[in-house]
Amino acid sequence: MILRDIITKQEYIDDYNDRCEKFKTEYPEYDWERQKIDNIYDKFQPYNEWIKYLHGYLEHNGLDWNLVKDRDSYSIDNVFVGELNEHLNIREFTDYKIIRDNWRQEDYGVCDNAEQAIEIYEQNIASGRFSEDIQYLIYLTPMYKHNQPEDGGWRWEKWGEYIGVQNSQSDYLYYEPEVDMIYVFHIRGLE
Repeated sequence: MILRDIITKQEYIDDYNDRCEKFKTEYPEYDWERQKIDNIYDKFQPYNEWIKYLHGYLEHNGLDWNLVKDRDSYSIDNVFVGELNEHLNIREFTDYKIIRDNWRQEDYGVCDNAEQAIEIYEQNIASGRFSEDIQYLIYLTPMYKHNQPEDGGWRWEKWGEYIGVQNSQSDYLYYEPEVDMIYVFHIRGLE
């Protein structure tokens, strides 16, 4: 069973979007464009919508990043993209009363795309580590080389095993000569 109905409850989305608009009106001096908090989809959105946005952004800006692409035919209904604090977004944008007592982290790591995280999920199902009776959500957070600080930025080893295929050559994403973007992934289950 897919979590989409629980995750994307329209009343939570509408409430969050209304609060964003209210904050933007009350605090016009805040740089909303830089923060990119226009609505819920800036913090939490389905992967297939996110990937369309990413490719459009790159094309529009004439950027050519090294990206490992997903297979076009992959079903990714239970994959979402958002900020690193996935547990906070899940609490805010879902029917949290339903999931708060039964929601748990199952696996995490670093990948190049949704397909690789889905393969980890499928391997865990096949091995019996994950139950087929549980609903799962895969949550991805993109990490970009272009906005990393020169000192003290994102490091590979702090976020679990890297399951991707890119050639990592440095401890810090900022110094990677061939990697432009990766994802931190979390797989969460709901009994």
